[in-house]
Amino acid sequence: MTPASGNPWAGRLRLALPQARAHGRSVGWAMSGRPRTLFSTLSARENQVVVRKLMATTGFMFTLPILTFFLVKYLAVHAGSPNGDMYGGFSAIFAANLVVAGYVIMAFREDQGEGEKQSKEGAGSAAVGPKVGIWKLQDNGKTD
Repeated sequence: MTPASGNPWAGRLRLALPQARAHGRSVGWAMSGRPRTLFSTLSARENQVVVRKLMATTGFMFTLPILTFFLVKYLAVHAGSPNGDMYGGFSAIFAANLVVAGYVIMAFREDQGEGEKQSKEGAGSAAVGPKVGIWKLQDNGKTD
């Protein structure tokens, strides 16, 4: 595919893949000419929504079980129960599991991309899942 047909990365990707594999590096490194760091990947515009969800879930995972532990322990001790630590611990475990379940539910409710919609409609295609990353770019380069 040539850059005039709409995908300027197609030719460069075909040249970069063997080079990246030969040097044991990622395709992102080969395409950009420099290594991608975790910070540069997370600060990319297309990853902002994901990073926001991850940071919110991380914050809940850190604070909610601790707050739940001390709140339930305080309530149990003031109610006269000698097992405040046990009730607080069980409630903290339950709170952590709620955060994980919420994250999983949020992941399943995310909007489907075009590739997922196409693979479900499929019309007899043998695709198992959506084509992403390299495979999506390679398919954009093919002409039917």
